[in-house]
Amino acid sequence: AHRQWLVGAYERWRGEMDFTTGLLQSDVYNNSAWNHRFFVLSSGGVPLNGALFQHEVVFALNGLEDHRENESAWSFLTGLLFKLPHSFEECHGDKDGDANGDGDGDGDGDGGLSVSVEEYLQALEVLKKFVAVLRNGGKSKRKLGPTTTSSSSSSSNVVVHCVSFHASMCFQLALRVLGGPVGQERECRFWGALRAEAKKADPRVDPRAHLEQAAADWQALQETDPVRKPAYLLKWKSAKLALDNMP
Repeated sequence: AHRQWLVGAYERWRGEMDFTTGLLQSDVYNNSAWNHRFFVLSSGGVPLNGALFQHEVVFALNGLEDHRENESAWSFLTGLLFKLPHSFEECHGDKDGDANGDGDGDGDGDGGLSVSVEEYLQALEVLKKFVAVLRNGGKSKRKLGPTTTSSSSSSSNVVVHCVSFHASMCFQLALRVLGGPVGQERECRFWGALRAEAKKADPRVDPRAHLEQAAADWQALQETDPVRKPAYLLKWKSAKLALDNMP
């Protein structure tokens, strides 16, 4: 918190991303490093664009490759998807969509957004494929030894993390497309652009399909992870309620 105040108050952003990269290379579970990295991104410490957004998604996936139960990396991804978009409209161009600030009006984003809906959806599809591989028992590049009780338990935990993340991702995306009660997202220009895309019947942002998937995931988790069954049941009911209230 002290470092965040310092770099924010005195605008000492240079090198902060490299700083967190070094920390995470030493310890991929370093929650403070993940948190500081997100702070730099969301506070405008680096120029945000589609390439950087997608790079950060891949960076987090690399952190999960051999450490798939890493809560900090999963949380970082959630932040990228559903908190960072409020920063997508804070580009340096004019109000006519010149996100590049070069005066030619051909900004990288939708209507002046620094990250376009298409770039966002591309990253979302990569995440979905990554989760699909893990939940189907996909192995990392590293060779695995014989299956033991411990490794079986670890594998089960990985599946729980993946499915839980996927359910939450689908549910939150659907709510934002529907303009649901999720804080200030209704006033966020990016979510407005995403809703416009949904009106074109783009299957990647079909709210009904995403709510159905979230409900199915949380129902499956009630059997896979019985310790947290009451929590999953409540989430399942929330998804079903949202489905019932759809026009």
